[in-house]
Amino acid sequence: MKNIFKILKDIHKIDGKYLFTSALLSITKTLESLFLAILPVVLISILKNERDSLKIAILFAAVWTLLHFISQYLETYNNKIGRKINTVYKNKFALKTIRLPYHMVEDVNTNVLKREAEQALFNMNILSGILDNIEKFAKSLLFFISAILILNTSSYYLIPIYLIILSPIIILSIKRGKIEGEYAPKSAPISWRVIYFISEAIMPFHQMDFRVYNTNKLMRKNIDALTVDERALVLEKTTKTFKYDEAISLLRGLNTIILLLTAYFMSSKQTFDVELFTLIVMLIPRVVDSLTDMIVSGSELKELVSEFKPVETFLNLDSENRIKSGNSSAFKFDTLEFKNVSFTYPGNTNQTLKNVSFVVHRNERISIVGPNLSGKSTIVKLICRFYLPDSGEILLNGININDIQKNAYLNLISTIFQDFSFFPFTIGENISLEKDYDDKKILNYIDEVGLKDKIVSLKKGLDTHLNKALYDDATSFSGGQYQKLAMVRAMNKESEIMIFDEPTSALDPIAESQIIEKFDEITQNKTVLFITHRMSTCGFSDKVLLLEMGEIKGFCPHEELLKKNELYNELYYAQAKYFKDIKNKNLQE
Repeated sequence: MKNIFKILKDIHKIDGKYLFTSALLSITKTLESLFLAILPVVLISILKNERDSLKIAILFAAVWTLLHFISQYLETYNNKIGRKINTVYKNKFALKTIRLPYHMVEDVNTNVLKREAEQALFNMNILSGILDNIEKFAKSLLFFISAILILNTSSYYLIPIYLIILSPIIILSIKRGKIEGEYAPKSAPISWRVIYFISEAIMPFHQMDFRVYNTNKLMRKNIDALTVDERALVLEKTTKTFKYDEAISLLRGLNTIILLLTAYFMSSKQTFDVELFTLIVMLIPRVVDSLTDMIVSGSELKELVSEFKPVETFLNLDSENRIKSGNSSAFKFDTLEFKNVSFTYPGNTNQTLKNVSFVVHRNERISIVGPNLSGKSTIVKLICRFYLPDSGEILLNGININDIQKNAYLNLISTIFQDFSFFPFTIGENISLEKDYDDKKILNYIDEVGLKDKIVSLKKGLDTHLNKALYDDATSFSGGQYQKLAMVRAMNKESEIMIFDEPTSALDPIAESQIIEKFDEITQNKTVLFITHRMSTCGFSDKVLLLEMGEIKGFCPHEELLKKNELYNELYYAQAKYFKDIKNKNLQE
């Protein structure tokens, strides 16, 4: 009950009119149903009173028509607001995802919760079900109370009879509802996993693997296995609820017969009252139906609120970044220093960085190399303030980076992450990440990475969209071309510190060579951190930072490190030998 009120409170904040119009809609629908139920009684009264029959008929028709019109208008209006509420919740979900602290973005439990919330909001449409069942419950409750009161005005002693006769149905329906509630937490995870597998099956980037490796068989087996589990749960639940459904149906029939016989004997004590008997005949089945609907909608509402809980939990996650904003404003960059920095990823026990210390000076080019899992990308994440160190400090001009105002600090940094992203915007917007941008400046940078001819050849140039699923006139690029656009994005920001995480991994050797040749020009008057597995690029750096198992094994110029460090020597010549062998093989052929 507490969760339902919480959802209603949130809905009221989104649109203050919705609950009022929902209540009004329930009232008008109840009155509309009551008018239809008592219509035969009115017709009998009209036939008995011929003088005023036309007036009564016109008045009754006019009132019912007005109620029907109002309920239709309110229903249309509420559906519109309902769509708005759904959209607001989806927007909240998207904003919460963006605003989560980065350590939560990479957390397994947070990602499981996010997927469950996403399925509930986008695929299972649970919020609409909650809104519909709230309306059904309110309408059924109002009709039940109204019908009982109408019957009571005619025969007050029928109420105790109703309550006694209906109590078994109420008890059985509540027990049935508990069984439904027990199975909701079991079935929901299976349902969203089925939906997840199906959504993955239609993703474009999986289609080549599906065709080459015939992955569709394995995918189908997983979906079939989940479907079998889902059917087993449904069968188990249905088996348990079947006896209640049968008993409730039987009791409803018996109750109707008992109540009708009671009404008949009550009417026949004196003069047989046709209107009263007709009223009871029309209202009693509807009273039973409204009671059943009320219990069913209440049970479904409880189940849906339970399935909606991941959404509420996800939206209530702390979006305040645990890294403080800082007070110092922007200033000119001179040095970036790691001072005895150690770091462990949340949930892990092994340290990723161990007492790391080094200093990068203004306009230096630093290559960061090392075997896999040595901590290279972790250094980038710490510089970008995605995480806090366990111990030690990261200093900019001697000031802890977390004491610097966040936006001012991040304005100093441009990055190309290994897993960079492009959005369903235009090419120009993807580069500038703003609606308004300088075409000439962007085209100059595009020319420097060798993509100008491609962009100029497009009908809309920089105004061409990048998502063909959304725009008919959109374009797409190869992996290497996207990587060049990512470099242009970093260059266009014109920050003092540029961080490249494997920036040439998707480029062919010729394109990579062209980029490296222009590297001096691209990074002129910039401080560059260059994370790479391509050891050949280290020769263009002022210094090389060598990492292994989270520890610094060397930090000096390439030639010096090559002579003095066995690990670096091994890494460099292993790769050089590979390329030399390929070259000799090609020459022999």
